Amino acid sequence: GAMVLSGIFLLVSLIALGIRGLRRRPAVCSRCQATEQGRRRRFAHAPVGGTEWEEVTCPACGHAWYARL
Repeated sequence: GAMVLSGIFLLVSLIALGIRGLRRRPAVCSRCQATEQGRRRRFAHAPVGGTEWEEVTCPACGHAWYARL
């Protein structure tokens, strides 16, 4: 029983992650105008605990800002 529940939870989590990835637009830094380009230039996304926000950090200039998930 626990394996079935774990499998269902994993399936729901993977679907939610896929939908979030499709809906999210690439981040753009307001300071240096760098854009997030797939795997070549990934911005650091760190979720803020207990909220629907995340802290985004530009790898080019180090500028950080908050964005909705």
